[in-house]
Amino acid sequence: MSLAPSIPVPRAAFNPLPVYIALFCLLWSFAFVAGKIGVTDCPPLILLTARFSLAGILILGISALRGDAWSLSWRDTLVFAVLGVANNALYLGLGYTGLKTVSAGLGGLIVSANPVFTAGLAALFLGEPLTWRRISGLLLGIAGVGFIVWHRLSVGTDSPFGILFTLASLASIVAGTILFKLLAPKGSLCVGNGVQNLAAGIVLLPFAFTLSSIGDIVPSGRLVAAFVFLVLGGSILAYRLWFHLLRVCGATAASAYHFLMPPLGMLFAWMVLGEHVEIRDMLGIVPVAFGIYLVTRLTDPTFDAPGAYQLPHVKLEKLSGPALGADAVGAVDAVLLSHDQHADNLDHGGRDFLARAPRVLTTVAGAGRLGGNAEGLLPWAATELTSKDGRSLTVTATPARHGPHGIEPLSGDVIGFVLTAKDGRRAPVYISGDTVWYDGVAEVARRFKAGVVLPFAGAAQTRGPFHLTMDTNDTIETARAFPEAVIVPLHTDGWAHFRQSAGDLRLSFDALGFGSRLRILAPGVATLIEPLPAPAFQT
Repeated sequence: MSLAPSIPVPRAAFNPLPVYIALFCLLWSFAFVAGKIGVTDCPPLILLTARFSLAGILILGISALRGDAWSLSWRDTLVFAVLGVANNALYLGLGYTGLKTVSAGLGGLIVSANPVFTAGLAALFLGEPLTWRRISGLLLGIAGVGFIVWHRLSVGTDSPFGILFTLASLASIVAGTILFKLLAPKGSLCVGNGVQNLAAGIVLLPFAFTLSSIGDIVPSGRLVAAFVFLVLGGSILAYRLWFHLLRVCGATAASAYHFLMPPLGMLFAWMVLGEHVEIRDMLGIVPVAFGIYLVTRLTDPTFDAPGAYQLPHVKLEKLSGPALGADAVGAVDAVLLSHDQHADNLDHGGRDFLARAPRVLTTVAGAGRLGGNAEGLLPWAATELTSKDGRSLTVTATPARHGPHGIEPLSGDVIGFVLTAKDGRRAPVYISGDTVWYDGVAEVARRFKAGVVLPFAGAAQTRGPFHLTMDTNDTIETARAFPEAVIVPLHTDGWAHFRQSAGDLRLSFDALGFGSRLRILAPGVATLIEPLPAPAFQT
């Protein structure tokens, strides 16, 4: 008998995610064509000043009318303004100047390679690892862009100066992406997008009227149509879809859709503008698209290389290496360790990493085995974590059962954790640990109204035809027990004894009509997890 609260199971509903993905790709790639049309009849800087200013006013105005609270601190507001200069003013200011003498297809191709170059700079400035996939993707991206640029220069179809401006535009958006990761602004991304647009419009204003003239504008229906599309379709709708994809799919999976932009951009340029596309252009697109795909491909996050672990009763086999090495993780305030006795939860590299943490919170039995900085907690025991800047969290240990009833003598002790902010402004975060759905998890749901739940899924199976971690049914029961929470599954890939994947969860949640609550993380990529909207703002 289920012990979850009585919550009606929604009917299987139409899943709009594929439509959102398709619409985002179409809007993003067509923006280069609309930009080419716009700069034909209007000076680029005047066009962008008007676009950014109007978009910023509309975004912030709509947020105010909806009653959305201003969630940005002064620091985050300033960060979004700086990002507006890099990601909007410089990126599109240079790009639109280049579009005066460069085809829309080539401009879109060059700029769409930004995930490839971002991966290279992220390794240099952010310490993100350059795996063989990323190195291969970087080389393919450079080769593809270089091949097409060389071909266009040799036949004289595009201006060298226009190409230089477009390459500078690419450098600007890559720098803006690195700045976003370094500065990590918090708060509403929608409001942040409004700040970015408004800041870009203000910064470009003096340059627009110093370097251009209103008299250079050629009024036309196509200019009005291009401007409306760029404001509503580009700056507002496309970015809103982008932020939605980031939340639902994760950063890596969402970025993977950029590999569709080069062929789509050239297709739209041919259809709308009549731009000539040669077979050599298409040959150059292939390595760029494949390079972006390699850079954004998913891998497993554990520290050890693939290999086997012989435990007393079973043998565990790791199938994938790490997406981030231990050195790339950096300093941590504490490690929350569900249990220490199984290699799929704490491998050799993980054990070495524990020594770097000031505190390790785990089971009482595990603390006895680990010693040192490990602290044992019984279920429902709580402790405080305080950061260097004085912020604090209450960590409450929660019950967990690593399989069906009666498994405890074989599996050993396991716990989960609930993190509660001392200021009470944020909903608790529940980390299930290695457990199945049972009355202990239901009791956690009764005591804590979590806003984010991280269930350990994967349907691990080693000792018999039963699961040791949550399967899709267990994860769905957990989601029903925490009706206001975003569900972020962990522990789903990379080991031979995992019977279900994150993809299985995606299919299950979508089939039952609440796939929008599921967030699939991309290993090795920092992902912003936002709580579900308040009921008053749901549509």
